[in-house]
This record gives sequence, structure tokens and C-alpha cells, in this order.
Amino acid sequence: MFDVLTIAAVADELADRLLDGRIQRIGLVDRRTIAAEVYAAGSRHFLLASADDRQAGIHLTSAMTSLDAELITPFGLLLRKYARGGVIVGIDQPPMERTMRLTIAKRLHERGDRDGGAEDVPSEEEDADEAEGAIDATFVHLQVEVMGRHSNLMLVDDDGLIMESCKRVTPAMSRVRQVLPRLPYSPPPPIDRPDPRRVTANELASLIATADSGLSLDRWLVTSLRGVSPQMGREIAFRTAGAADVALEGLDADGIARL
Repeated sequence: MFDVLTIAAVADELADRLLDGRIQRIGLVDRRTIAAEVYAAGSRHFLLASADDRQAGIHLTSAMTSLDAELITPFGLLLRKYARGGVIVGIDQPPMERTMRLTIAKRLHERGDRDGGAEDVPSEEEDADEAEGAIDATFVHLQVEVMGRHSNLMLVDDDGLIMESCKRVTPAMSRVRQVLPRLPYSPPPPIDRPDPRRVTANELASLIATADSGLSLDRWLVTSLRGVSPQMGREIAFRTAGAADVALEGLDADGIARL
């Protein structure tokens, strides 16, 4: 399961392996999954990102996943135009969110822009010019949102406008957050719960005092604090009380302090 800690760990790994790497190949595995080959620090790395309802995620793989050459979608075409041949210049995760952003810089070539062919991959001479900052680049952002059935992959331009996504979300589908070309990208709305990184023992004590005493500690953590997954809740409960299924009412002041 990709919770906020998993996404943070993957973001760290990708930053270590892929940052400043060139995307040599990128395309669709299926309508909701992309794969890319990235050449960085003298090695090839293979990236898979999916917005599948049941298997959403982003991670490195041991080999390049086969692309579906016959699958042509607006999202796939824009990936090819703006990402293939580009350099990954940024990888970040918004705090406490199951999302990740890969920033890609690329010099667009007039002929390559028209036909999307091999001409859009810069030559070695152009690579050197780009490294020296002599060529202006176009920046796009690949937004990867790993949120179960709400998962999505989007390309966003440097002005913050959605270029395309693997899943379009219309006003009829969601009144809160639409995902359509030319709309401003807005991150998923945060859950209105205390941030576990900043909550104090006194605040925890106040929250627990008003909670249903029949709850287990791990379940209470999931439902009361922001970004805590069931796996994280069980681990926190175990480290706090020595058991993953400890009852909330069993916590004394020392237990709350450990929590």
C-alpha cells in the first residue's frame, strides 16, 4: 500500500537515482499506466507509474515494461512530445500527501514538435549546451497521485495549467475538483485533521478524552490524524504500547507521552 511514508521513501529513492537523468523512452503500458527508461549517472533506470484503481503506485523496476505501441491517447502523445528526451530536474512530495511531482525540462524542436518523431531527442552537442544553460527549456510537471480509485497521472505546464491526464474528471463526476485540460491544477483537498508531525502530548490527551473509548489505538490514529494509514497506525500503536491492537482507553499519561 502506498501511504505517505511509502511515497516519501520512493521520492527519496527516485531523487537519488533519477535526478538530472534523461528520459530516453516513455509511453503507455495501458490507459492508466506509464513506463519510462531514464539514463542517469551512467546507468539506465526503469520507472513505472500507474493510476490503476487497485494497483496505483510509482516505483523503479528491474527492466523496462513493455509499451503498447498501438495505444494512442492525448495523454500519451503529450508525454512523448514533452517528456521524451527531457531531463528530470525535480522530484518532490507535498508534505503528508500521497502525491509526487516530477519536473521535466526539455528543449522543444520545431520539427519534432510537429511529428513527435525521433527528432525531438536532443543531440550530444545540444546536451552540452543545455548543461551550460545556453538553451531555454520548456518545463512540464508529471503529477502522480496515488489515492486508490481517485489515483491519477497528469501533465501540468509551468503556469500550473493541466495539459492532459490519464483520467479526466468532469463537473458531473466531481463538484469539488475537476481534472480537465486548460483548468488550473489544484492538489487534492487536505483532510481537516491535526498534523501528526506537530501535535503535542497535551493536544493528543484532549483529543483522546473526547474519543469513543471502545476504539483501538491504531483505528483512532487512522480516523483522527492526518495522513496515518492502517499500517502506520498499527506500527505507532505497537511502538507506543507494545501491541498493535491495544485499546485506546488503556493509554495512561505515560502512554500518551510515548505516543
